[in-house]
Amino acid sequence: MVIPTFASLLTQAQSARRQREGLPAAVGLILSMARLFLLGRTFLALALIGWGIQNFIYGDFVLGRAPAWPSGLPGQLLFAYATGGFFVAAGLALLGNVTVASFAGASAVLVFGWAVARQLAAFALHPNWGGQLTDVGKAITLFGGLLVIASASWIGPDAGNALPAQARYGALLSTIGRVCLSIFLIDSGIQHFLWAQFVATLVPAWVGHAQFWTYAAGVFLIAGGLGLLIPRTARVAAACCGLMIFLWFLMLHLPRTIALPQSKTDWLALFESLGFSGIAFAIAGSMRSERSPLAISLAATPRIADVGRSQ
Repeated sequence: MVIPTFASLLTQAQSARRQREGLPAAVGLILSMARLFLLGRTFLALALIGWGIQNFIYGDFVLGRAPAWPSGLPGQLLFAYATGGFFVAAGLALLGNVTVASFAGASAVLVFGWAVARQLAAFALHPNWGGQLTDVGKAITLFGGLLVIASASWIGPDAGNALPAQARYGALLSTIGRVCLSIFLIDSGIQHFLWAQFVATLVPAWVGHAQFWTYAAGVFLIAGGLGLLIPRTARVAAACCGLMIFLWFLMLHLPRTIALPQSKTDWLALFESLGFSGIAFAIAGSMRSERSPLAISLAATPRIADVGRSQ
């Protein structure tokens, strides 16, 4: 048996100190990210419940701004009520953290089949670079956000113990969700410049300088969308975008809906702003950085086998 030298003892002591200092910071980061994901999931859950209720009120599938029900096709009310009830149940499941992956995944399939696919087909036949393209972006954002919730819940909080295939597919779904939100944000930012006069009318009068804030918001949206595409900045970009959209929920969409309670468009936009804010927060909270304090502290911690071999 080799007697440990002073240098080896000093190295082990330093490693132990780094572990003690690193773990509290790592735990704090994990808790903050978990809270951010929970906040995002809660916002999206409330939006799902709101949209589900709107299905009953309007007798149509409203999620993702789906195109109008095909004329001559029977079963509109039945489909609207059935999917409305399902989305209300899905929202309650997300709130209660019960079979989240199943409900979020099934919701994503419904949104893709009845909103995303039909929106893309309509856009391909009659391209419209205004409201129709925005509706396409909203549909893919909702679809991608539901994939993020499903993948994070499927893998669970301890990604290190996930099976390789499970972790790989979960990461793929999360990436798809992040890219979907990015596309929508960049497109929305560009449209702030293309349709600046219309967008300026949406800025509350008490804010003032409507033209300035129209262009500024366009820049913020484009920057946020580009930031989401860069892994190193994606988490910060998602968190900032979530906060920005939530502020629009409070400052713009909530007052407009209160002032115009009969407006279907404003009710849809109200829950869209809440839900999309939640999607951005969920993306930020679900992302794991290889250089996080937890990863650094664990990498600096000597393994038992290594310590045994050094003695």
